[in-house]
Amino acid sequence: MELNLETPLAFQDRQVPKETRLGGWAALVHSLGVAAPVQAASAVAGGYIKGGQRKKDGWIVFDKRYWPDKDVADHISFSVRHEWFNPLVPKRVFDALGLDKVSAIVRDAPTETVARHV
Repeated sequence: MELNLETPLAFQDRQVPKETRLGGWAALVHSLGVAAPVQAASAVAGGYIKGGQRKKDGWIVFDKRYWPDKDVADHISFSVRHEWFNPLVPKRVFDALGLDKVSAIVRDAPTETVARHV
């Protein structure tokens, strides 16, 4: 399932860093219209960042090589690998997606480590 990833000017009362796109839980919460507190939101820069990531104004900004694309499963995988885990956020995201879509994500990648943990 592809997400509508139009980047807003602000996400949860924080200005989104310029020339970035929401990634991971922030992208999922915003795109699905979920009410969930993403404490350490991630964004992916349009260019390269020395060291692969940096912290900026309460955001974790990742290098463009980290971009997970527009697929829900890719953003979940990115989140599990790179972001701080608050169990409320995936619970609400999975509730918004529904059991059929979450099951399909796991079925489509049965040997992927991240899919097995969903």
